[in-house]
Amino acid sequence: CRMKTGVLFNDFTKNDKNYHIMKSLNDKVENSTNEVCGFLLNVSPKVIQTNFAYVNVSDISHFNGGLLIATSLDTADCLRKTSVNAKKCFYLWNLEWLGRSFSFYGVYKLLSNPKIKTIVRSQLQADVIKNNFNLKVSAINEGFNLEEIHEVCQRE
Repeated sequence: CRMKTGVLFNDFTKNDKNYHIMKSLNDKVENSTNEVCGFLLNVSPKVIQTNFAYVNVSDISHFNGGLLIATSLDTADCLRKTSVNAKKCFYLWNLEWLGRSFSFYGVYKLLSNPKIKTIVRSQLQADVIKNNFNLKVSAINEGFNLEEIHEVCQRE
């Protein structure tokens, strides 16, 4: 089954999240005919070479069909505000709001949006979201497995 995927990044700077997600996307396009595109909020040097296309997030309105995946609070907010014809999901690599001041309502608004599925990397993250926001996540996906993410996002 051919998949069309757009992944929203804050930037491509050097960190674990970018490295692992970009590597996963590179592996996906290298061995298939799947369409993958990155959308960047901020242009930056890349942590690794990309085998997929990427553009500024301002071009997201041209993405039709498929699945859009946010990877941070900022990109999830961008996803929430866009009205493209695509499935939407927020992949939480880490709970980036912990350990710093944040808007409870702002995070709640992103996590509780019925049009955006929330996927976390661990049961601990799912428990933190349940205990703090009284919300159930859509799935746990430890290693940014695109097939599993697509499968979760196809469910109603």
